[in-house]
Amino acid sequence: MKIPILSLALWFVLLICISSCAEQDDHSAAKVKTIASLSFRHITPKLVQDKQLSHLISSLPGTVYSEEKINDDIKSLWESGLVDDVKFSSKSNGDSVELIASVSTRSGCCSPVLFVGNSAFSDSKLLKQLTAPVAMRISEAITVVYDTVSDERIIHRDDGLKSDVLPLVCKELEHFYHTNGFPDAIVTIRYTDDETFNFSGFIFVIDENPRHSNEQTK
Repeated sequence: MKIPILSLALWFVLLICISSCAEQDDHSAAKVKTIASLSFRHITPKLVQDKQLSHLISSLPGTVYSEEKINDDIKSLWESGLVDDVKFSSKSNGDSVELIASVSTRSGCCSPVLFVGNSAFSDSKLLKQLTAPVAMRISEAITVVYDTVSDERIIHRDDGLKSDVLPLVCKELEHFYHTNGFPDAIVTIRYTDDETFNFSGFIFVIDENPRHSNEQTK
């Protein structure tokens, strides 16, 4: 029995259409996958909290997964200055996706040097007066990392900070004031355990006009 050539051609076209529709259905299903979870994997010491990073990401649990959004998230993390490297990976589970962001973070903490009492010069101006070795020594003496599980802050302080570094800062700041119209200015250190306010544990107290202050208290 011979099968007409036309019938074979029609059957072949039908198979192509069925295959094409199946591929389209698979593709559509992939597009509507929902993100079930987002987790961070730190490949270097954890210097930034996960919740701070998640604020920069649009690919969050409950949203639709897409490569375009992932690319935007990578750009957002890079531009934040909080990461040196980031790579997303995903694990498909039916109609959902488990998303993992592998990151190398850099410190997002503000300067450990805080001032009170200064009105003539701004904090940024005073920070610029510190010589490079002293400024670097302060930065190296205080290390802030975060627990990879609890996301809680862990602070490490160099034991030599109080005895070696902070007195040098006072001298340099006093010298700056004395040579800029405040010959009697005094800079002292106040220590604090209130890490929610100041994670460094110290504040520089500046009395720009100690004589004036003494006259007011009399």
